[in-house]
Amino acid sequence: MLVYNCHCKGDVRIWSGPEGSSHKNLVPCTMTFYLGEYMNIFFKQIIKELEKCKKSQDVPVSAVIVDKNNILVSKGYNTRQKKYNFCNHAEINAINSLFKKNKNKNLSDYKLIVTLKPCLMCITVIEQANIKKVYYYLENIKCDYSKYITSIIFLKINDEEQKKIIEKKLKSFFLNLRK
Repeated sequence: MLVYNCHCKGDVRIWSGPEGSSHKNLVPCTMTFYLGEYMNIFFKQIIKELEKCKKSQDVPVSAVIVDKNNILVSKGYNTRQKKYNFCNHAEINAINSLFKKNKNKNLSDYKLIVTLKPCLMCITVIEQANIKKVYYYLENIKCDYSKYITSIIFLKINDEEQKKIIEKKLKSFFLNLRK
């Protein structure tokens, strides 16, 4: 049994199904989710991917994809500036990498973990890939999700120490950009 703090309803709910499976809401729901120890392994890879953004001057956003057994199967980082392609967001790069490896666009057995809540373009790609759950560390204040309808379950990772590390990297990037 898992306990979630459902932000769309403003209450705490208990589900007996796998990770929020019985949560049915047509608006993007954000739930605070407390993850297990295996997340530390994924976090280390997320940070490695973030570091790759420094060289290309890309906004430091990274993503990893894990399978139903919590095995990391794909990773990606923002390469928009590096490759001069507006679509090269971290989430899309990770999804495309797994799509090429599996030769199957149905990624419904996988979970996406990302540093920043996906933008609307990325949400569309996530839906196309049939990924049902997205775990993220930081809110994306640049996106207005209020008018976007999706069945994706957004789960906010509640690890303050890890969130501070990612937040620091983002702030540092934008401070250096403005110099």
